[in-house]
Amino acid sequence: MKILFLLIDALNLIRRIYEAQPANESPEQMKGALATCGRSFQRAISEARPTHAACIFDGDGPSWRHEIFPGYRSGRPPMPSVLREHLDDFRRVFADFGARSFVFPNMEADDVIATLACKVADRGGNALILSTDKIFLQLLSDRVEIR
Repeated sequence: MKILFLLIDALNLIRRIYEAQPANESPEQMKGALATCGRSFQRAISEARPTHAACIFDGDGPSWRHEIFPGYRSGRPPMPSVLREHLDDFRRVFADFGARSFVFPNMEADDVIATLACKVADRGGNALILSTDKIFLQLLSDRVEIR
């Protein structure tokens, strides 16, 4: 069986969708973000038809990049607290469509996704990464695609 592993940069997807909603931090905004996230994920599943799918979240705590560069991510705004409070709801939406969510302490989703994509490709399978993060472009090959 040919492997096609769909790897979702979960927070990249969630934050893009959440920020596109009207900025009023109401329950309707969160419901809209959850529903849109589900539709986006469902569209990726129906179009790609992967054999496997996983949603990868950033782990809490500093990563190895913070050890190398203490100011890493210091200029980024923090995740809105209302969004952080609903991350389990997003995980349930992904699970409803058949994907497990993974988070590894002190690991960034980018590192986990890149590792999994390379491991799958090295073993003759294909990986499809769902993210707008340009860091993944260096992985493009005949076995790794970016969506």
